[in-house]
Amino acid sequence: MKRFREFMKRHGTESVFAVLALICAAFLVHVTSLSAVYSAGVSEEAERRAAFYSGENASSLQNSCEDLLREASFFATKLGAATSEEEAAQITKDFYLSEGRNAFFLSVCRFTDDGVISWDGTAVTGYSAIAELAGAGGALLSDVFQYDNRIQAIAASVACDSPYADRVAVLYDRSAVSLPDGENLGEGVSLSEFTLLCKHDGRILSRIENTDTFSLGNAPIREGILSDLLGSAELTAADQVLREGGSGVWSFRSGTDDYVLSLTSLGREGGYLATLSVYRVADIYGDGFAMMESIRASLLGLALMMVVMIVAMTLAHRESRKRFYRLEMVDAVLGCATPKKLEEDAAAILRRHRTTNFALVSLKINNFGYVSERFGDDAAEELAKYAAGVIRGALMVEETFAYEGEGAFLLFLH
Repeated sequence: MKRFREFMKRHGTESVFAVLALICAAFLVHVTSLSAVYSAGVSEEAERRAAFYSGENASSLQNSCEDLLREASFFATKLGAATSEEEAAQITKDFYLSEGRNAFFLSVCRFTDDGVISWDGTAVTGYSAIAELAGAGGALLSDVFQYDNRIQAIAASVACDSPYADRVAVLYDRSAVSLPDGENLGEGVSLSEFTLLCKHDGRILSRIENTDTFSLGNAPIREGILSDLLGSAELTAADQVLREGGSGVWSFRSGTDDYVLSLTSLGREGGYLATLSVYRVADIYGDGFAMMESIRASLLGLALMMVVMIVAMTLAHRESRKRFYRLEMVDAVLGCATPKKLEEDAAAILRRHRTTNFALVSLKINNFGYVSERFGDDAAEELAKYAAGVIRGALMVEETFAYEGEGAFLLFLH
């Protein structure tokens, strides 16, 4: 208990400051931990919302695809009623002429045992995307391909129950399937930094850019924007979405903002068309996110400032204590110990040498006061310094001395 009181007497203030610093540090750690939990929750919710918006975009595309497939199914139904090759050819021609009113319509063809036949009876060759439909089942869209060496096209194909065709395909300009725009622009697009429509190989077909935060370029998204924003693991997952269909959502940070990237592919039935959108978390999470971020930053800043202030005060106090210690323990003129310092040094020496005898001797310069009066204080100080030097040189190990003032010294000797 006595030692504790002595410790608190010597270091009580520093101890209080240290405890306060620990409390502030614990508060800082707690706030940081809560912030991490909050950020994780925000990230998960942001990814859910981004997936929802991306689903809206994909749903809009899917509706466009279904419209095209319905037209192809209508044609297949009419062709199924044909009773001869001539009638089948005429139905195909009539459908072509009637669909000419559709601004996106390009052509129509049927798959027969003799190959793919166009509406005018000519063979359709040179289009691998159309040829791949021959062995497909069900209703689906082809990959986007170049038609007539000038147009990006897509084919809606369905099975046909007819002796004169086992499948049909209706060719449209790729723009028949596009992102919503104008009055139809939904939140899934309007809230995004940008939204892209891509073909099966990742090439960008169309884009809507709401900000200029990101540089998109014209490269396929795999080599372009995805490589710039995602890590290797996320990039592998995005590749799988593009190849096999489905969707994926990934969070990333750019500059001082958090973002969510959402990628959705329609898969084989939708010609592997894909939408890619990037959302700023603050935009899709609402005003509450910005407010919580501000509160979190303020708390972290406050805790950090408190820690810094307490550490600075502790260091300043220690420096002050050192100055006071030097004033109390070291004579400012002679640079030797004061009587108080001698008392502490002597106690320490006695603890180390309990069986050794020591003596405390008082040494005084005769007529020191006369020297001061006759020759001035400077001369007296020089005389005291000279005497201190002589004493210091004469001391042995574990001996010490102190200056009492007015030419008097205390010597602690063996």
